[in-house]
Amino acid sequence: MSERVSSDRLLKSKGYSFIEYIEPGVEPEYSDITFSDVIEEFSLLDIGFKRLFKHQYEAYEELMQGRNIVLVSGTGSGKTEAWFLYFAKMLKSDAGFRALALYPTLALANDQIKRLARYMSALKREVLQLDSTKKNEYIKLIGKQGLLSKISTSNLVVTNPAFLLHDMKKYFVRKESALLSSIYYEISLLVIDELDFYSPRSLALLLAMVYLLSAISEKTLQVAVLSAGIANPEDLCNYLESVTRRKCTVVRGKPFRVENRVYVVLGKNLYEVWNIVKNVLATGAMRSELAYLSKLVSDFETFKSNAYYVLSVLEGLGFEVPTLGLDPAELIAEYFKDKYVTLVFTRSINTAEEFVRSIKTKYGSDAPIASHHHLISKKLREEIEEGARSGRLKVIVSPRTLSQGIDIGLVSRVVHLGLPDDVREIYQREGRKGRRPELEFSETIIIP
Repeated sequence: MSERVSSDRLLKSKGYSFIEYIEPGVEPEYSDITFSDVIEEFSLLDIGFKRLFKHQYEAYEELMQGRNIVLVSGTGSGKTEAWFLYFAKMLKSDAGFRALALYPTLALANDQIKRLARYMSALKREVLQLDSTKKNEYIKLIGKQGLLSKISTSNLVVTNPAFLLHDMKKYFVRKESALLSSIYYEISLLVIDELDFYSPRSLALLLAMVYLLSAISEKTLQVAVLSAGIANPEDLCNYLESVTRRKCTVVRGKPFRVENRVYVVLGKNLYEVWNIVKNVLATGAMRSELAYLSKLVSDFETFKSNAYYVLSVLEGLGFEVPTLGLDPAELIAEYFKDKYVTLVFTRSINTAEEFVRSIKTKYGSDAPIASHHHLISKKLREEIEEGARSGRLKVIVSPRTLSQGIDIGLVSRVVHLGLPDDVREIYQREGRKGRRPELEFSETIIIP
């Protein structure tokens, strides 16, 4: 039986210097309401008798009051369930209630869609996924008229902004050419998930589409926006109020997260590097640009905290400096022995592929590791995700795809091979782990 691998012990055993700190666990407050209290049919599901988090119930109540919501809550905090409970309640009382849910891409929202399909099945309904790939599959199976008929009878359609924008352009040229015309007229609820995924330009387009959908719909459009963390939710609420003529409430919640242990890996030969740097600085002491670096190497602990900065400055000034001894492969290979899954994030697809190849060359082609990115077929990506859930794969290496919307089970550790430029992406990466209480603790490994 596999056990937990402690990175503290691992790094020490391999002779690495590192900086360590601990982030305490976080747990949202619970309400006294269970899922089956709200939707009786949910008693047949595994979540049926679980209590709602307070922010989930508050979001549900605000929606029931006819308001828009902006729900700001970390990953793993049940944002999907918050709006779906409201949708299900309305659908039970009005068979014509229709919702459109937008995710950045359907491929990256695989787990949310699976959950939605499970919840809809409890109501004896189906969720319709629709993007360019799905559209072509449907047309091949049932023809365009069959697809139009399916759309016209679907209560919940899940798509992405790119497909929606393309279809809305068709609508404004010739209404009959748009696949989603029936939705546009009858939409009651618009859900926008993963708001923090979008760039400013994409967000502007998205909000313009909200405006247009509100103008087209024969209903008074209601909007639920979900985000792991945005800086100005009140401003967004003001916009939604002006567009939909509905009041808007910002609902805030905490994520669920076990204790997280953070390790910044510095290298194996740090003490030796420190002595070399001191000699370099002593030799070039007359150069004014080096004077301020002296304080950063005055003692080993200070140098340890600033090693990467000092070395990069010296290298930039033309000095020959030693490299820090780092072998990520020897660390990652130890995580094959872990009871749970490790996600490794790289800065590019090429780096991810090369890293997996190097591991398999060194540790065998059957090493429990795989790469995951958008150039891999959807079928293979799903097989990789299932391999992680079943325990067959222990490490998945990805440039970005696993940072959004995919819950592959018990992820206990995220390893950053280099950090992204965008802080939002760091939060998204980190949000993939520590989401189950049985983990007890999670780890963040940073290899700059």
